[in-house]
Amino acid sequence: MPRNSVTATKPDRREQILDAALTCFLSQGLAATTIDQIRSESKASTGSLYHHFDGKESIAVALYLDRLTSYETGFLETLNATNDAKDGISAVVHHHLRWAQEHPADARFLLGHVYLERQLARSGDLPEQNRRFYGFVAEWIRNRVNQGHIRALPADLFYALWLGPAQELSRQWLNKRSTTQPTNAADLLADAAWNTLRA
Repeated sequence: MPRNSVTATKPDRREQILDAALTCFLSQGLAATTIDQIRSESKASTGSLYHHFDGKESIAVALYLDRLTSYETGFLETLNATNDAKDGISAVVHHHLRWAQEHPADARFLLGHVYLERQLARSGDLPEQNRRFYGFVAEWIRNRVNQGHIRALPADLFYALWLGPAQELSRQWLNKRSTTQPTNAADLLADAAWNTLRA
């Protein structure tokens, strides 16, 4: 009788630890969570946990960067698939709201711990991928400004007008203070962003 060559794939231990940390951080807060609680939730051995991470802070940073990379990858794919400035502005608003609605735990963690990104940027440890993300988006904006399609504004103001309302609605919905599903408001917020940013 031929031997069955199909075997179950063992889940990635690092990802299991990150998922467990996300559960712990959201249920009791980053400060109150202990490394032993993360180990217990992930069902990882102490040796396995410390093989992947130096400690709780290391796990928090890795989790933040992992979820941020997921969001940014979708952001860039969305922007790359558009044809003009209006499509780009609108599509990114849709992406932001859809991602928050489809990944609520990840979104809650990112929105609740933005200081981790600032901390990484100050220390110079922000990965090159993140720098490339901001560089690509800045170039996309600059090209559309030069073409006369969108307004020339300081980057912080541009992002606030582009995604500020979408982010605030997402935050309210994630914290159960809004009954409006983010994606149900996508067209309205996308139109508002375009009307504000177009030249």
